[in-house]
Amino acid sequence: MLRGVHASGPEPGESAISLQNKLDGESERRDTSELLDVLVRAGLPRVSVLMELGVRRVSAGSGISSAVHGLTRRAVRQFLDGGTYDAMLDGAMPYGEVNALFGERT
Repeated sequence: MLRGVHASGPEPGESAISLQNKLDGESERRDTSELLDVLVRAGLPRVSVLMELGVRRVSAGSGISSAVHGLTRRAVRQFLDGGTYDAMLDGAMPYGEVNALFGERT
């Protein structure tokens, strides 16, 4: 697993991804056959493209929870600043669906 490394690219027609090491700030190009795990980030190609390039695992990391926090911020601001609550209701899961998730087994 690649730790502290984020990937971007490839350019059209290339089979390499540009890697940015968050620890030392250095960048390098690496053949995608060496990549087993990629952390989702802005600018990354679609999962299907990554899989075609040989990436074995694409991890959402904290991305999903960050999206939830962003929605929470919008809903709170709308509620406190405007007195409305559409942001917290649009797309909300009914309690029954949430509870059913706890009964699923993968």
